[in-house]
Amino acid sequence: MNQYPMMVPNRETVGNEQIHTLLHVANALQAYLLAPHREFDPSNPHPELDGGALAAATVTFCNACKRLDEILGDQSRWNLDKANDLYGALTKTQEEHQRLLAAQTKVAENALLPSTQLKPTLFQHGGIFLAIHGDPALPSGHIVGRGHTPEAALHDFNLAFKRLANDQFQVEVERDEQPNPKKKPK
Repeated sequence: MNQYPMMVPNRETVGNEQIHTLLHVANALQAYLLAPHREFDPSNPHPELDGGALAAATVTFCNACKRLDEILGDQSRWNLDKANDLYGALTKTQEEHQRLLAAQTKVAENALLPSTQLKPTLFQHGGIFLAIHGDPALPSGHIVGRGHTPEAALHDFNLAFKRLANDQFQVEVERDEQPNPKKKPK
């Protein structure tokens, strides 16, 4: 694996590189197009170039100018629509990522709740739901949460871990009956 991150050039960087390259080509051809040509200089001791060198330099210069004109004439390069679209997509992705992180945080927090770790027994008795962990037959040998819904009973079960011993609900076990919650007297 490459130790350096792959860089993805943006549109502005690519455009600048293209313009720089075209201007470099035009500058390199300047000596052939503006200075006296060697093939027409009788005092030049170098062998003469064929007549196609000037034509080739001229064609290349014209092509570079044409490409430069196309870049300069491309209106999409001169507005921010594509950049705005990109930043909009990045913002949407960031918002989705934040929602994902919030959901992951909630799952991690729920994993630490007593109701998740201890998995209390849930049942309904007399129109109320009970969440009990431990042995209801033993005084102070169990923890009870109660509520009108299973979720409320589990929530109360979690809150029971923050209650003082005197504030805990106790369950009386009667034969052939479900446990009956009673609040422990203070």
